[in-house]
Amino acid sequence: MKNSEKKWFQPGSWDALLTDNQTFCQGQKLDSQRCPKNYEKARQLWESQYAKAMSLPAALDVCQNCHALAPFIFNNGNTFATFAKNLVADWATTMTAVEAQMLRTTIGHYVTGQSKRKELLQVLAFLSPSWEKFQATPTVVTRTEPAPQPALQTAPAAQQLLAS
Repeated sequence: MKNSEKKWFQPGSWDALLTDNQTFCQGQKLDSQRCPKNYEKARQLWESQYAKAMSLPAALDVCQNCHALAPFIFNNGNTFATFAKNLVADWATTMTAVEAQMLRTTIGHYVTGQSKRKELLQVLAFLSPSWEKFQATPTVVTRTEPAPQPALQTAPAAQQLLAS
C-alpha cells in the first residue's frame, strides 16, 4: 500500500485503550484489571510507537504485539482489535459493504493472532486500489453555522401572572 506512512496511533493514546478495555469489561460485568507481569511492557511498547510514522501493516504489528503481551486480564483481543479496526474506519466507509467487512475481519483476526501476516498483506494488496482512491480524495471540511436560538417569549408568562 503506497502512501500509507502516517502516525497511525495519534488518535489513540494508551489512556484511550484503557477506557476501551474498561468499556468492554463493564459490558460483561467484569472488573477491568491489568496483568501485573505484562502491563508495563505493553504500555512502553505502545508509547514508544505513538509518535512514529509507519505503514498500516507496521501499525497493525504493534497492535498484535501488544495484544500478545496480554496487558489486561480480560478483553485483550477486543481492546486491540477494535483499536486497529478503527484505524481504517474512514477508509472502510468508502468501500462496498463486503470489502469493508473483509478489511475489518482480516485486521481483527491478524491483531488477535487468528490469521497470518501473509493473509493480511494479501487482503491489503487486493484492496489497494480502494486505498489509493481514498488517499487521493481531498478531505472536505464543512463548516456548519449554529442553529439560531428561538427568541424568548415572555408575553404569555406575563399575561398568565396578570390574569391570576
